[in-house]
Amino acid sequence: MMNQDLRNGHNGINNMPSLKDGEFEEVQIPVPWGHITGKWWGPKYVQPIVALHGWQDNCGTFDNLAPLLRDKGLSVYCIDLPGHGFSSHLPPGQSYYIFWDGVHFLRRIVKHFNWNDIIILGHSLGGAIAFLYAAMYPDDVKKYISIDIASPA
Repeated sequence: MMNQDLRNGHNGINNMPSLKDGEFEEVQIPVPWGHITGKWWGPKYVQPIVALHGWQDNCGTFDNLAPLLRDKGLSVYCIDLPGHGFSSHLPPGQSYYIFWDGVHFLRRIVKHFNWNDIIILGHSLGGAIAFLYAAMYPDDVKKYISIDIASPA
């Protein structure tokens, strides 16, 4: 899939450099209802910072930040939460409480890759999910970073 197909309009603002082909890899994780899609910036042999977007957004929200972190030798895996971006929607009629279900989605990703000591970066809704995840699994979280957290109340 071409990079411009994964943009959400955030790229190119404020004179930020535009994306070039091959700067990230689209990664899909199989789940019972389809897949969770994300962009992996940086080397695959480096455990990434896991980035979670805000409400009604997608992984493209990190298109300006992720390359800067990648250029510093870090990897960043920006995911599309279910029903956002290119991730599958949940089945019709399935109840969905975004905060707690988001924790379970994140746990599924961490277990899929068998990661330990993760660094979670969350924006808005993603910040709330990351906060709750860190509270539920404190031994698995090395660092928690929040940008404009939404309240999980």
